[in-house]
Amino acid sequence: MGKSQTMIDILTVNSGRFLTLPPTAKLLYFYLLMYADDDGIVDAYLPMQVSHTQFSDLNELEKKKYVLFLEKPAIGYLPDYRKHNRNMDARSKRDSYYLPLLAEKFPDIQIMVGITKNGKTIKRIMSVSQYVMKKSNMDMLSLENNQITEKPMEITGNFVESTGNSMELHEAVVADNMADTVTDDMNLHDNTT
Repeated sequence: MGKSQTMIDILTVNSGRFLTLPPTAKLLYFYLLMYADDDGIVDAYLPMQVSHTQFSDLNELEKKKYVLFLEKPAIGYLPDYRKHNRNMDARSKRDSYYLPLLAEKFPDIQIMVGITKNGKTIKRIMSVSQYVMKKSNMDMLSLENNQITEKPMEITGNFVESTGNSMELHEAVVADNMADTVTDDMNLHDNTT
């Protein structure tokens, strides 16, 4: 869901294309804007429920190119989202979970990204396919160079400590849980006989 600072571009909503929409489709569009993530992608089910609108309203928005479907019937991209939210802060922008799907369906869509250089985050506009590929390559490079930033965590009492190899920790926790389960089962069996 998008932030509460969603903006509305007055030129878009005063256009003939928008004004000729049915009132319920207009209402749905505003709710879609409010519920969209930072890249303008939205699952339309909740906005439709909240606004008491129908799939026919969503289809009207699709006909007028206010929504491009990534997955029918309800995962959509709002092409004018960046126009509405041009003042979005690049430092707080979060990438959409659906960016790879957007890149697959509409590779030339332009999105806003935050690129960090010398400790500063700079707002850039680039195609979603270029960004997804660049991000994927950076993730692979960091894995190849063993630049994993997250440290394994071990919970002991009320404290969380960073120690050990994450796989070893996982195996130890699973073994410990299995031992506890076996002990509990044996105690339960003893109590019932």
